[in-house]
Formats: sequence, structure tokens, C-alpha cells
Amino acid sequence: MNREVEEALDEHGQAMERILEEADQLRLSTVRELVNILTALQAVDFLVASKKLHLCMHKWGKNRDHLQLRLLYNHTLAELQLQKKMDGRREG
Repeated sequence: MNREVEEALDEHGQAMERILEEADQLRLSTVRELVNILTALQAVDFLVASKKLHLCMHKWGKNRDHLQLRLLYNHTLAELQLQKKMDGRREG
């Protein structure tokens, strides 16, 4: 890559990092304000539900990734088998 492209990518990466940091700060301040509004029991229920949602989303993502890898593997295997079959026909 040339120097201009590398500099543009670096600048873009730094901007993305700042955006992620600002988003994290917004999430944290939102949760703090929400917890301050709720009663103690409501706050605990909210935080527990939030953690459950986070864990479920993480599990869903891992399952989705695993399924995509299996589909890719099966597709690649089928292509290899077809190629072997076609090669056998050419020789025969």
C-alpha cells in the first residue's frame, strides 16, 4: 500500500476507536442514570436481566459462527468430492 492509503486507514482507525470509547461512555452513563432512577430491587432486576441478555447474545453469536463454519466445511467438502468425480470422468 502507498503511504497515503496507510495514513488514511490509520486516521480512520483512530476515529473508530474514539467513537467506540464515546459509545462506551454513553452506555455507562445511561446505565448509571437508570440505576439511580430505579429502586434498589428494580436496579438489581435490571442488571440481572441485562447480564442474561448479554450472555444469550454471546451464546447466539457463537452458535451462529459455528453453524456458518459447518456450512462452509460441508460446501467445501461437496466441491472437493465433485471435483474428484469430474477428474475421474476426464481420465476414463
